[in-house]
Amino acid sequence: FWVYVLCFLLVIGGLCLFLFNQKIFQFLLNSFFKKYTLHLVKFKEELLLFIKENPKLLFVNFLLTAFKWSFTAFAIKVLFWAFGINVQFFKILFIQSAITFVTFLPITMNGIGVTEPLGIFLYGLVGVDYYISASLFAVALFVTYLLGLFFILSFYRSRK
Repeated sequence: FWVYVLCFLLVIGGLCLFLFNQKIFQFLLNSFFKKYTLHLVKFKEELLLFIKENPKLLFVNFLLTAFKWSFTAFAIKVLFWAFGINVQFFKILFIQSAITFVTFLPITMNGIGVTEPLGIFLYGLVGVDYYISASLFAVALFVTYLLGLFFILSFYRSRK
């Protein structure tokens, strides 16, 4: 578990080093990203400008994201309790965060078909049987789609 946390922190640290250290940024641009130099330089300028002009907005975004992930982890913990399993909160939080990052990969639409097997595998690493985590994901997916259907129908009714 801690190896994954360390790898995650190293990746984040490397990205920060890449973005904020001018010498490393120029070296990487000239060595590997020659074709995209103009785009990456503009992205860096816009990112730094946004950080300077909106620190309060970034902090609020950070708090809302932390709340959302904590709420999701708590909901998953409650589902595990329903199956008679007790998994540590921070393990659930870390696994759900990793699953969320996988949805950003442009492999499938919104990570459909990728997130569930990854979650089953990661929960298996912390000792949860595969059939329990698969059942958990099936219930969570059903509830998510049911809530989506409810909101679509309520929106449709309010538009009439």
